[in-house]
Amino acid sequence: MNVAPLVITERRERVGYLVLNRPDKRNAISAALKDAFDAALDQLLEDDKVRVIVVRGAGKSFCAGNDLSPAESIGTKPSRSRTSAQGLHWVLGEMATWRRLWECAKPTIAQVHGHCLAGGLMVAMECDLVVAADDALFGQPEARIFGLAPDHGLWPLTAGIRHTKEMLFTARSVTGAEAAQMGMINRAVPAEQLDRAVFELASEIAKTPAEMLTIQKAAANAAAEAMGMSGIRESAAIYDVMAQASKTARGFRKIVREQGLKAGLDLLKSGNFDPDADRHGHDAT
Repeated sequence: MNVAPLVITERRERVGYLVLNRPDKRNAISAALKDAFDAALDQLLEDDKVRVIVVRGAGKSFCAGNDLSPAESIGTKPSRSRTSAQGLHWVLGEMATWRRLWECAKPTIAQVHGHCLAGGLMVAMECDLVVAADDALFGQPEARIFGLAPDHGLWPLTAGIRHTKEMLFTARSVTGAEAAQMGMINRAVPAEQLDRAVFELASEIAKTPAEMLTIQKAAANAAAEAMGMSGIRESAAIYDVMAQASKTARGFRKIVREQGLKAGLDLLKSGNFDPDADRHGHDAT
């Protein structure tokens, strides 16, 4: 029985594509997908015929976030049994894979449609450029209850500090059109024009010699570093670990263990979670 690859590599002229391929799970990130992505990215980086790399998702969404099921989680051990130091090590390891998109020698473009949430938003934000369908959804829904996700450290340098605060405080998702208006992404186009718009942009970029693209990207990244990119990222990871260790997050995980993931997600959407509701002295971890 042939098993479909979790990440597909394609090449169209001088544009390489990394396609997240778990469409039945809205391309939720599993440990296996993360490893497959690393290997696929290596393949395109080593291909001298590829000057620009596009990341997109198969099916109805770009990526709906990390897979939260125990069998597929990208964590090496359940969060309830991790120390804070182990949690920070895990978060930094998660960031390292997607950070390669920002730091590699070739320009990267996120082609976003459908859901781009949580871990999926981290993937998109680590690309150099982001082009989305105007009805795509960007967001960090878990910010309300059980974590920030470290990619929010990129938001102040793109969307600005006030939009960053609003998105974290409300955990609200924004459309591709809104994300473009606030500067979080480069542009939004009608969904039916997305494939063509991204390929045209990538093809225009690919007219520039690879050597010059590498120098230009390094120069732009150096400017981001001067603006505090690494420090913002690292502090975001620390605050994400703090959020995951909070009483609120522990209470949420307790509900998921006892009542199931759907109950936890329904509670997340409702905004009615009270971490002090259980006052019987039980440990919520």
